[in-house]
Amino acid sequence: MIENQASPEDSKPEAETAEAKPKETVKEIHHHHYKNGGAQINFGRIAFGLILIFIGVVYLAQSTGWININFSFDWWKLWPLLIIIFGLSIISGRGWFSGLIGLLVTLALLAIVALLIFGNGNVSTSTTTEPISINLEAGATAAILNVKAGAGKLTLTGGSDKLVDGTFESNSTDLTITSVLDGDTQTVTLEEESFNWKNLGRHINDLELELDNNLPIKIIVNSGAMDMKLDLKDVTAESVEINTGASSMNLELGDKIANSAVSIDAGASSLTLNLPKTLGAKLNIDAGLSSKDLPEFNKIDDKHYESNNYSASEKKVDIDLDMGVSSLKVNWR
Repeated sequence: MIENQASPEDSKPEAETAEAKPKETVKEIHHHHYKNGGAQINFGRIAFGLILIFIGVVYLAQSTGWININFSFDWWKLWPLLIIIFGLSIISGRGWFSGLIGLLVTLALLAIVALLIFGNGNVSTSTTTEPISINLEAGATAAILNVKAGAGKLTLTGGSDKLVDGTFESNSTDLTITSVLDGDTQTVTLEEESFNWKNLGRHINDLELELDNNLPIKIIVNSGAMDMKLDLKDVTAESVEINTGASSMNLELGDKIANSAVSIDAGASSLTLNLPKTLGAKLNIDAGLSSKDLPEFNKIDDKHYESNNYSASEKKVDIDLDMGVSSLKVNWR
């Protein structure tokens, strides 16, 4: 009887043995759900796909004429992006941090591709050159030149046998020209139209003008950020009024008018004034100057300066400056 006694393990109820399998099955099902549940976001594939879509859309817009550009880009320059995309595939995961990193890197990649494609020298746009020729009307004894421009370049000089002569070169806008005689004053207005988003890449807006030397003229410029070279030493400029954004200006004045005035309202700018020694100059400065170089000027107070020859000069100019953080330099010739 003792030899036939069942061991403790053999004496377990069959119900307990049957229960073990379902528990093991539940455990396996739970483990399977944890391993494969929730799809991972592969930002490497997303970035690669978005770049291909972006390039395709650009070429489609070009072929349909919506974007008037010609590419001259070496695509092999983009090969390092493959390494970055491969790295994105490695770090892709379900965590919010890896997802955020992947999203930011993907957006950065798209920005880099756009910059490389549309950067200076990689895209050439159609540029038009428009001649400007405005004759002096009969009866006009004075003139006003009114320039309304966006960002770009403006060059003014004298020496023309017409009232206004020159060219306008642009790949992003058009120029409207009007000339009106009111009494004895002829007003010429040159106005750039709104920016044309149809042309992408490096934008060109160059306005080069030559003015009549002898006719008294008022010059008014309203512009965006602009590079200005105004050589008026031979121009009979009664006044110069400039309202502009952040700009670089080189202004050269003459002494053909007994009393003239200059007014400049600008953002952060660099201004160089070139003055003849026969001209007495008074400066009224309301500006946060980062630097100033004012040789042969006497300081009246923090905002007012007079040239050493101001009182003795027969010809004078008053210059009002209202500018942002700027540099100011005066040269005498």
